[in-house]
Order: sequence, then structure tokens, then C-alpha cells
Amino acid sequence: MLQPFAKLCSLALLALCAVQTPPPAPAPAPPPTADEAAFTAALALKQRAQHLEAAAAFAKLRADYPQSPRVLASIVEEGVCWFSAGRELQPLHRTTPEAQQKFDKALALFQSVTRDHATAREASRACYMQGSTHFFEIQYELADADFTNVLDKFAMDKNYVGKALLQRAMVRRQLLRSKDAAADLQRWMKEFASPPDMLLKVNSELARAQMLDKPAPAYKAETWFNGEPAPLESQAGNLVALYFFATWCTNCAEERPFVLDLERRFAPRGVCFIGVADHEQGQTPEVIRQHLLENRIPFRVFQDDHTTSNAYKIDGIPMLALIDRTGKLRWCDKASILSDWTLEKLLNEK
Repeated sequence: MLQPFAKLCSLALLALCAVQTPPPAPAPAPPPTADEAAFTAALALKQRAQHLEAAAAFAKLRADYPQSPRVLASIVEEGVCWFSAGRELQPLHRTTPEAQQKFDKALALFQSVTRDHATAREASRACYMQGSTHFFEIQYELADADFTNVLDKFAMDKNYVGKALLQRAMVRRQLLRSKDAAADLQRWMKEFASPPDMLLKVNSELARAQMLDKPAPAYKAETWFNGEPAPLESQAGNLVALYFFATWCTNCAEERPFVLDLERRFAPRGVCFIGVADHEQGQTPEVIRQHLLENRIPFRVFQDDHTTSNAYKIDGIPMLALIDRTGKLRWCDKASILSDWTLEKLLNEK
């Protein structure tokens, strides 16, 4: 009678030992190859914004390891470094000869991939970066063509299709093609619509895009500064630039030299700049008046209770809205991306 019980105990003991036996340790990962180590080191330089050093490191990788599978990726990454170096050399968001030199190097690298390796997986990113470079060169038609190529030729790469839709919408807003811009944003909403923070951002952009080419909302000021009141109805025949800002806004402080430079150059040509501030974070009339004085802001500014910002669907500052001579809202976006090209086009309209 005891034999089955002893056998059962023996089996239980064996099972317990099996459970407690640790699994074999995984084999150690092989050390990175020399070309992989070089690529990782170059990426680290890029991530530290050491763009010129990183560009040299990516170029050296290709010279040292011409058969490496990382060659195409290193070409694109080097191009991104030259692009970033060019962006750093754009005072007041305008391209200097030094910045143009960097952009030219970036474009040559991107184009070598899109031209000679059009079927490679790196080509979609290279084409996208071509568009970004052309955008910051204010070559909007070329940027539009680049982002369209991403959508037409690299549809399998969903990551860059989504990005290209948003970038092409931005380009088309610059080109004052508001319906096309809204269509790109609607397509993004239908095909992507994530993550949540990006969905919220695109919703706002779409809402503003759908206001374009329609009569601009009127504004009703509580207090005017730097001159007589200038209600919208009094500005018929003028090109009006509404500048949404706040005295406490650090981004506004960063972009203030750019906005003041725009006003200095374009006000004599008929662009009427008008600032818009509200009551947030203790912005009393006295605070605003002192801010305008200390920062030498010369154009008229008004304060209201956030009504104007709501009417123009402003969800961040600084923002600029352009109202043409017929009273239509034609452009509304981040102040930093307003270019001379767009202002010139509106000024030259008959």
C-alpha cells in the first residue's frame, strides 16, 4: 500500500526540482562590428547637436567601410546634419550665403539617394528631407513637389506619408492654397489621426485652414495702446497683420526680433501690424503698456478678454494672421514661419 504513495512523492520531488532549476543563461550578444560602432558614435554626435562633427563622422564611415549596410543611412544622416547646420545660420529665419552653402550640401546628399537608390527604404526619408530643406530655403514649389513625391512614390512607408501630408499642408498654406492645405489635413485625419497630442494639433490647424479665404472675424478692443483705435472696418484697402502675443510668453520673446524686423520692413509698404493681448497671467493695461515701452514695440496693440483669439482659433502664441485688402483672412499660422514670399504675394495682388 505504501509503494504508490512513495512513487507519488518521488514524482512530486522531481517536479519541484524541475521548477527550481534556473534556465540556461542567454548567449551574450555579439559585439558590434566596427562600422556599427562608427555609426552609433556619429549618431551620438548628431544627438548632441554637434552637427559639423557628426557630418564628418558619417562621411568617414563611408570612406572606411564602403561595403557597410549603413552606407545609405549614413548619407541621409549626414544630409540631416548639414540641414541642421544651415538652420542654425538663419538669422531672423532668413537664409544667408553661409546657410545656403550648408543647405546645398544637404540637398546633394538627399538627391543622391532619391536619384540613385529610389527603391531603398532610406529613399523616403531622403525625399522628405529634400522637401524640408526646400521649405526653409523658401523654395515652396519645390518643397510641394518633394512632399508629393513622398506620397506618390513611397506610400508603403506610412511614417513618412503621414509626415509628408502635414508638411505639404504647411507648404500649401504658405502658397496661399488654403483648400489644398485643408484637404491634406483632412486626409491625415482620415488615415492617421494619432497620437492624441498630434490629433489635437492637426484639428486646430484644420479649423484655421477652413477659415481662410473667408471674411476675417472683426475684433472689439477693450484698450488700445500706441495710437488711435484701428478697428478692422477702418482698414479696408490695407493688408493687416494681427500679432497674437503675451507679455509673459518666452516664445514671443524669442520671436520678437523677427516680428519687429518684419514690421520695420513691411509697414512702409502698406502692411498694418496690430498686436493682440488678453488678460491671462496678470496682463493689466499697465503691464502691457510697460512691456511695449521696454521692448520698443512701435505698432498699435489692443487688449481684450480673449474673444479675438477664440474667433481666430488661436491655440498657441506667437501667431500671426494676415487679412488682405478685401477683408478676407488669407493666412494664420506660427509667426516664425511667415516668410517675405507670402507677404510679397499678398502685397502684389490686385
